[in-house]
Amino acid sequence: MNPKHTFKGKLFTDLVLKIFQLNGTLLDAGDIITRPFQLTSSKWQVLGAIGSEPKTVARIAKEMGLARQSVQRTTNLLMSAGFCELSQNPHHARSGLLGLTQKGRDTLFKIERSQIKWANAISKNTDEKILKSTLAFLGKIQTALE
Repeated sequence: MNPKHTFKGKLFTDLVLKIFQLNGTLLDAGDIITRPFQLTSSKWQVLGAIGSEPKTVARIAKEMGLARQSVQRTTNLLMSAGFCELSQNPHHARSGLLGLTQKGRDTLFKIERSQIKWANAISKNTDEKILKSTLAFLGKIQTALE
C-alpha cells in the first residue's frame, strides 16, 4: 500500500518545495548584492558568520548547515583574496580560528549596507504580523527537524 499525503502533509510538502525555490532566488539576489565586491552569496555567508567573532571552519559549517569541506573551500578562496585570516585557537591547536581582515570588515560593512537597502525595499509593502508569524513558524519547523 502506497502512503498518501494528508491535507496538511501535502501543504507542508508544497511549503518545502517553495522554500527550496525561494532559497535559489535568495542566493541569486545575494550574488547580485555581492557582485560589486567580487564576492558571491556563499562567500558572503562565511564572512557574515565570522563578522561578530572568529570561528573554526567546523563551527561555521555547523551553524550554517553546510558541509565542512564546502566551507573550507570557500574559506581558502576568501583567505587568498585577503578577506579573512586564520589565528591560533586557544581551545584546539589544530583547528585555527577564522577571522576577518580589515579588508573583510570593510567589505562586509558595505555589503550589509546594500542588504539593508534591499531588505527595506522588499519588505516595504509586507504586513509586519505576517513577517513575524512566518519567522516564528520557520523557527518551529527548524526545531522539529533538529
